[in-house]
Amino acid sequence: MTDARTLPPAARQWLDRSSPSGQPPASRVQLRQNGEFDSNGRWLKFGADAVYEAEPFTFEWRARLRVLPGMWVNAVDGHSEVTGWGGAKMWGIRSMGERGGPEVHAMQLIRSIAELAWLPDLAESAAGLGWADAGSDGFTISGRAGERDVLVRFEVDPQGDITRARCAARPFDVPEGFEESPWRLDYGDHRELDGARIPVSAVATYEHADDPWEYMRVEIIGRERS
Repeated sequence: MTDARTLPPAARQWLDRSSPSGQPPASRVQLRQNGEFDSNGRWLKFGADAVYEAEPFTFEWRARLRVLPGMWVNAVDGHSEVTGWGGAKMWGIRSMGERGGPEVHAMQLIRSIAELAWLPDLAESAAGLGWADAGSDGFTISGRAGERDVLVRFEVDPQGDITRARCAARPFDVPEGFEESPWRLDYGDHRELDGARIPVSAVATYEHADDPWEYMRVEIIGRERS
């Protein structure tokens, strides 16, 4: 568990504003989401559940994407302490590809750290993460995916709400393997849900130099802590 006395000022401001009042830290948070995902220029709607555990810090996201009437894809992303994974199956049966290895571990850990904006009551107890000051309007959280260190910078507005999480180099898969690009989550529409003040909307973008790719839009529709 992170020592609250050593937290950066911007992080302390965010947690004081956002964590459920009078509640102990959460060890597990489950989110229900609606959203849409860009698949080759076509936006596919999805519903998803995401589960985050504090110790060890783990994450799993399960979604169903609607492709056509009567056709859907089940997708899963996640990471444990030692590995990361991702994959999709048509109708939940026919595999459309699986991903694994160190790049996927880093990719998924960067994502789950950035999504701590939804988990103020779990963030301090998330194991294996390092917090650092990044000026009056921000802080960073770092973690380790295998042999690789990853870092996410959070931007905090004057009221103490997180407005953006950004990583300078997040892997993404290409036919030949993996490349890296700056990546960000832009957060908005902050409100109280399950006792915590969180942004209930987010947009994910890979900041490719030649062609930035906004590829996922998410709305949080439910939250449960334990």
